Amino acid sequence: MGKPMKNHYEIWLLFFYVLIVIAIFGGINLKKHYDKVQKAEQQRVALVKKTQKAIVKDFASQYAGVKTIKFDKYFILPMGTVELPIVVNGYTDHEHRISYTIDDDGSVEMSDYSTIS
Repeated sequence: MGKPMKNHYEIWLLFFYVLIVIAIFGGINLKKHYDKVQKAEQQRVALVKKTQKAIVKDFASQYAGVKTIKFDKYFILPMGTVELPIVVNGYTDHEHRISYTIDDDGSVEMSDYSTIS
């Protein structure tokens, strides 16, 4: 009667060891994934800041009626591109908004625009 109880405890002990090993390796992989996501987000923020400076310079050189440019919070579209809405001259209605799209390769294009006054 003593031997079956001993095997029973050994099986449970082995089961818990396996669970601990799985939890440790899962935590390590989760940390690697989190670091990768954080690095990609930092690169995206740097790209957005660089693009904002280029947009301001472009507006200053091409449009005489533009006095102020305000960048709203950017958002990421489902396909991975970044949408960067802009308010020109303080107009907050949809008629005076401009949106730029930044692709992953860094290319920038005006995706939505209306009256610039």
